Amino acid sequence: MSTIINIEPVRRKRNTYLLTLDDGTVHTLHEEVIVKYRLKSGKEVDPADLSQWVYEADVKVAFDMSLKFLGYRARSSKELTDYLKKKGFDGRVMEAVLEKLTDYSFVDDEAFADRWVKDRLAGKPVGKRWIAGELKNKGIKQETIDKALDAVDEQSEFERALVLGRKYHAKYAALPPRVQRGKIGQAIMRRGFDWETARAVVNRLVSDEDRDDVD
Repeated sequence: MSTIINIEPVRRKRNTYLLTLDDGTVHTLHEEVIVKYRLKSGKEVDPADLSQWVYEADVKVAFDMSLKFLGYRARSSKELTDYLKKKGFDGRVMEAVLEKLTDYSFVDDEAFADRWVKDRLAGKPVGKRWIAGELKNKGIKQETIDKALDAVDEQSEFERALVLGRKYHAKYAALPPRVQRGKIGQAIMRRGFDWETARAVVNRLVSDEDRDDVD
């Protein structure tokens, strides 16, 4: 057993205290933990209790940091976990915080994916494959990605690809039709549109006897 010999606030860290034991160790605790367990100088400390206090303090701090992080924009579970990992929190703390945030609907990968798709559809033209790749990089499960992209129909996909295609059609207007088709089609597919959509756009934009396919 150890004994608390001092509890003092940490400068410039609101609601944070340093707990010093007679064995020379110092532990950082949140004010809520200090109050909850009525910690004060002279109190004897069991190692198991100390471990629980530190854990609860870390969860509180990580939760507060997460709320601030989420205040800038919605985040996926992976983004939040990566953030907390960079801040030095262990797996047990991250799991507890993520569970709490999910219960409060502050983190919701399905809602995140739906919003991401809507935002992408309203922005610069990119295809479903591009959007799916972004969501995958953010740790969204494939099933959730597929569900979010179900809202994108073939006609809207074509229309967005057509906007992109017109840009490149103007850029390559001086080139022979066959060269135009190849360059426009490749540019469209690089932005995440599939081959069928790219071909349909090229055939709409480039008219001559050889317009039946994309090189």
